[in-house]
Amino acid sequence: MSIRFLALAALLAFASTSAFAQVEPKPTPVKPGVEKPTGDAPVKPDAAKKEVTIPFVGNEKCPLTGEKVNSKYYAEKDGERIYTCCGDCAAKVEADFEAAKKKAYPEDKVVEIKTEKCMIMTRKDVKSNHSVTFQGHKISFCCKRCVKTFKSAPQKYLTLALHPELVDAKNKTCPVMDKEEVDADRFVVYDGFLINLCCKKCQGAFKKDPEKYVEAMGLRKMKAKAKSKDDDDDDDDDDHHERRRKPAAGKPASGDHD
Repeated sequence: MSIRFLALAALLAFASTSAFAQVEPKPTPVKPGVEKPTGDAPVKPDAAKKEVTIPFVGNEKCPLTGEKVNSKYYAEKDGERIYTCCGDCAAKVEADFEAAKKKAYPEDKVVEIKTEKCMIMTRKDVKSNHSVTFQGHKISFCCKRCVKTFKSAPQKYLTLALHPELVDAKNKTCPVMDKEEVDADRFVVYDGFLINLCCKKCQGAFKKDPEKYVEAMGLRKMKAKAKSKDDDDDDDDDDHHERRRKPAAGKPASGDHD
């Protein structure tokens, strides 16, 4: 009886001790190359989370089947693309491009991209008589020369028109194959930049290590410089308006009365 009692008491004592024992929390795993956060200190964004993309600016439905398109399949004429659901449909569209174009980009559904300034010559006003309708979008420019520039790389410029927040790197040579000239309509978008490349293979290579190429091209310095220039231009505009408000000697200021 006493042995049983002592065994039961020992068991209860062990259970009580275990219940109140503090369990050490497991440390939060930290990825290599990322500093462990301390307190409320902000953690730098991981560059790997930034996506390398190729924005899609074409028709969403195949003009022949009505099915969702696959961006790998398309027919092209004068830089304008009609996307299809499969290779067979792409071949059929190529055989009668104009008929398929009416279905892919109906005239009554054209979206006008309204801007006051020309997207090529950014300080000049657009004129309605210098416009292009391309892949379901209408864009106006300031002159015939800018229309010609648009047509030289229409996929790129349509992407820039639809995403005005992007900064065009305007690189003439490929950052991956640094001695190769870029293809006018071969590019990727990464971290707010539109970067021109020479071929599809280089698009894949860029995706593997985008930071390497962005740093080598000095793009972030370019963006900072462009922002600084914009700020200077704003200051110049303010000075210009201030000068206009100041009256010349012997003349009343605007809004003053004799």
